[in-house]
Amino acid sequence: MINTYGMEALRKLSPEALAMIGPDLEKYFDPTVKAYAEMAEHMGAHVPENMLNIQTAQASKDATMAYFSLKTSHREICSSILMAPIIPITIRASSGGSTKRIRVLPLNPSPR
Repeated sequence: MINTYGMEALRKLSPEALAMIGPDLEKYFDPTVKAYAEMAEHMGAHVPENMLNIQTAQASKDATMAYFSLKTSHREICSSILMAPIIPITIRASSGGSTKRIRVLPLNPSPR
C-alpha cells in the first residue's frame, strides 16, 4: 500500500489495522538514512518514479518489526525477571580471599 500510495495510505486504514503497524511512521521516516538512500543508488538508472514510496514502505516495515520486537522482548524480559528464582551463590574474591554471598538471577530462567 505505502509503496503505491505513500504515507497517505495510512490515513485510509482502520484503527485495528493501524494498531498492527509501528506508531508515528510519518513523524520519524527519514529518506536520507544510509540504508534507504542506498536503495536508490543501487538501482542506478533504474530508479522508479515512486522510489520515495518504496523507501517509505521499507522503512515502515523496518520500524514496525523493530517496534513490536522491542515491545515483545521488553515484556518477556520483565516477566522473566519477575518469575525467575533468585539463586544465592558464593563468590570468592581473588585478592584477599574474602567471601561474599550475593543473589543473582539465572541467565536463562525456566518458564513457569
